[in-house]
Amino acid sequence: MSEELYNNDPFMKLNPLIEECIDEFYMNPDDAGKISNLFDTIIIAMAQDGHILIPVETPDAALKIFDPDKIKVGDTIQAEEDLHWKLIHLTNDEGKICMPIFTSQDKMEESGAGGCSVISYFMDEYFKQFLEMENVEGIIINPGERSIFLNRDIVARLLADCQAHKSKPHTPGKDAYFVNPQNIKAGLRETMAEYVDNNIPEIEKIWFTGIHDGEEDSLLFAVKMNTVNKQQIFDRMNTMIILMRVDMPVDFMACEDKPWEGAELIYERKIADKKYN
Repeated sequence: MSEELYNNDPFMKLNPLIEECIDEFYMNPDDAGKISNLFDTIIIAMAQDGHILIPVETPDAALKIFDPDKIKVGDTIQAEEDLHWKLIHLTNDEGKICMPIFTSQDKMEESGAGGCSVISYFMDEYFKQFLEMENVEGIIINPGERSIFLNRDIVARLLADCQAHKSKPHTPGKDAYFVNPQNIKAGLRETMAEYVDNNIPEIEKIWFTGIHDGEEDSLLFAVKMNTVNKQQIFDRMNTMIILMRVDMPVDFMACEDKPWEGAELIYERKIADKKYN
């Protein structure tokens, strides 16, 4: 498939960061912080619906309806029968099977797999499918000189952390009510305010509170912003939540004013710094 397809894939925007973390790990493999940074980056990519490239064998039926080397972004393909793509696997000297994935077309070329067909797919969904595979030891990211092996336990842990931190705009239920937040991670409010001030100019104000909805208590950032792309803003804020490893649910809500009397204003952009679309 065309390299253009992957250079323009918005779901792979964080993959260069994964590659940088892998390079930093190989420069200092004894530093536990390097592998921790890599895992955090993978979690962030999954939480933001990031994709990876999966090498596959092109079914004969597919070759009858398109040329993998000539397909372009935006092309429409209609198959007259179901297409069954076979995942490519690797076997080591001990006979153990691993599943290769890639962060970019360039990494596929470097590994010698550039001639394979590939599917761009959600990383978290692929990890879930991997855990259901039998007799497969793990996943190898970018097979080659600088590869990373993820065994089943690591994949399961990464998925659990990702699901715990998926961002979402909060729409409280009819019986939900605001509460004073409890068990707040030290430095959370200050770190979020500094991060927003330096990285998200669309945000004008942030109120911090807690919310009780059903049987769940969570932390809530109520955000006043000057953009319609609310989910993008929440995802960027959620990056900091993941990096800080906040161990309780965190929600986000767009608002124009203080959501309730007990909410704490933790950030207000200076008028001179505001940037409008």
